[in-house]
Amino acid sequence: MPSRVTPRWYPNACLADHVTIASHLPRIMGAYVGPNAIEAATNEKIMLTVNGVNDCEYCTGLHGELGRMAGAEDAVDAKAQACVTYAKIFAQHDGRGAVVEAAKADLVAAVGAGVAESAQALCWFILWGSVSGHCLNAFWKGRLIFDPQPHSNPIFEVLFAAYYTPLYALVVITTQILKVFPAKGKKVVNAAVGAVLTVVAGTWIVPLGLFGALTRPLRGRVKGASTTRDVECGGKKKKKKN
Repeated sequence: MPSRVTPRWYPNACLADHVTIASHLPRIMGAYVGPNAIEAATNEKIMLTVNGVNDCEYCTGLHGELGRMAGAEDAVDAKAQACVTYAKIFAQHDGRGAVVEAAKADLVAAVGAGVAESAQALCWFILWGSVSGHCLNAFWKGRLIFDPQPHSNPIFEVLFAAYYTPLYALVVITTQILKVFPAKGKKVVNAAVGAVLTVVAGTWIVPLGLFGALTRPLRGRVKGASTTRDVECGGKKKKKKN
């Protein structure tokens, strides 16, 4: 499939995806702590794999540091490879469709249902993070300097930037702080950072998820309302159904 340049949301798809991602928050937390927790190195390899497709600079910085701390390059066992294979397919198809469902079934067979749910939740988490990062850049590095991206919505970009810029400022600050931590340190540090980031991000995700759920009937009746993700593929606009 063509390489993707700038994945970003339409307003309606943004709300729809926030409903989905909010529902995954308990499983995202479970990927860091609990019976279905995944090894820190594998966690970060999943994150970096999805972001390798979506290429968000904020996620590259944050999870690059977390991956360094966790020793993500050492995650080469069969369980890690199964998770990485699924993560790549998930990212290439935005977490949807028969191909992703088949990959999830293969992952369940390889690592068990609980761990597979945790891996899927992490994929949704980093997909949200990377698409959000591109939406922010569409404003800060596009609209604000009079260079808007194709098919962009100025009102949505302004509102999205106003809402999410404080969170991504925290991401940038956290990335710089993590640089002082040693490589391949204690796994509990990675788990703690991941859990805290999940809680912090959830304070932004949940309100939009609730708003999306409450407005779903209304949005479904709006003429021309889009339920697609805006994805630039080789410079051409492609629509993907939610």
